[in-house]
Amino acid sequence: MSHRPVSPKRLAANRANAARSTGPRSPEGKARSSQNARKHVFTASTFAVVRVEDLQEIAHLRDDLIALYQPVNSQELFALERAALAQQAILRGARLESGLFTTCLDESFDNGGKPIRLLNPVIAGDGDIEVTRPRTATICWATASIA
Repeated sequence: MSHRPVSPKRLAANRANAARSTGPRSPEGKARSSQNARKHVFTASTFAVVRVEDLQEIAHLRDDLIALYQPVNSQELFALERAALAQQAILRGARLESGLFTTCLDESFDNGGKPIRLLNPVIAGDGDIEVTRPRTATICWATASIA
């Protein structure tokens, strides 16, 4: 890819535009632009959900991996520490999913234990099978989540 030289007229126009582009002037604009290169810090190694996660869990995962693989250098140790963080993230995801499902199922019934949504007889089995509370909860949750 070849670059053509910039004409003196174009260069003067570019410089004139640049002189007018002085960046944000208001305090709000300056504060916003000061964060342009900011990176988030929510990695598994620096972020824990306090009161939900066992703070020693990551240490136990790390210790188990070290005992199993017995790293011989800093690179192997680093890889095992990253594996422990990945395991913690997987466990966190499973816990969040479980909590979401439990909350949805709990909210599919009123205070008296009756389903908030009445079940369609075709979905509920039309009397050919027993409709238990867990099955009713699952169906209520599923229909509520897609409605």
